[in-house]
Amino acid sequence: LALAFINGKDVGELLDVRGALEVPLAQLIARHLISAVAYLHIRGVMHRDIKPGNIMVKGWVDDLMWTDEDTIQEVVESGTLSAILVDFGFARATRKEDYVATEKEDVDRRRSSAGLSSMPSSRNRSLFAPGKSTRGSKLNKLHNSYGASRRVFRSMSAVGTKNFAAPEILATIRRQSGTEASCLTECVSSYALISDAYAVGATISEMLTGVPPGEEVESYVTANRKETAVIKPTKSSSFSCCSTVAVVQEEEPKALATTHTICLRYMHELPFSAKDLILDLMQENAEKRLSVRGAQDHEWIGGYDSLPHGDYPAHTSDPMVFVKNEAAFI
Repeated sequence: LALAFINGKDVGELLDVRGALEVPLAQLIARHLISAVAYLHIRGVMHRDIKPGNIMVKGWVDDLMWTDEDTIQEVVESGTLSAILVDFGFARATRKEDYVATEKEDVDRRRSSAGLSSMPSSRNRSLFAPGKSTRGSKLNKLHNSYGASRRVFRSMSAVGTKNFAAPEILATIRRQSGTEASCLTECVSSYALISDAYAVGATISEMLTGVPPGEEVESYVTANRKETAVIKPTKSSSFSCCSTVAVVQEEEPKALATTHTICLRYMHELPFSAKDLILDLMQENAEKRLSVRGAQDHEWIGGYDSLPHGDYPAHTSDPMVFVKNEAAFI
């Protein structure tokens, strides 16, 4: 088995060291991530473990770790960086036959959800409070194509990472056997392509805020965004999240330490369209959640035609082209 070598770091490593990413870098990663997942979905493949640690930034060099936003913007515009989705250990492929009942189920779902509000649930609002929902008619247009994205597959094994799992996964999770499960890899749950969308939203949220999924953004930033005394970490120590820390140049032991601030952001400090995208992708109600293919046309992502694409078109109106070797994902 031969795999391509990617020279760079994964996004999880960057978040661990410096907190929230500069907005231009986070936007580049989000664009490439959404394009990659949209391609998977047009091929009928669910990744099922999307998170920062499974996204590599090809071309990254450590000299960029503490550069300012203007410098990052120049590097992004130069085209030397790209984001690559990796680790398909939990991925599953579907077949055309799996979607035979989708049209009828579409009608049933639309009828059952007709009386529901399009506003995010109180759980979602509290996650990003304060602030009101930014949903509008543009989202309804992106949701016109339900179909395959919301086809639910039951009793799928190994459901990935808990804090990036969509609510419908956690609601249907159960043990594979009668023994007590210590992690999600020991469980099975229902899953759909739209469940990947929630994980994409959670990933973008962490990239922009620096706040791990599962934490309430506003209270986490309030509690942790502090200026503290300079710390001089040793080789074995790690950066303390949300603090002002010092980096010692190992090749110059007597050099003065350079201080850097671990970055955290409130939701209201994000670009308006970026916050809107996060809310759309992390909608608790899967029937109202923005699909990954639909997210390609979101304002903050830039539109389908501006993104890199694979060998099959992956717009919301394009037909699915299923992989022929689906057994590779079993």
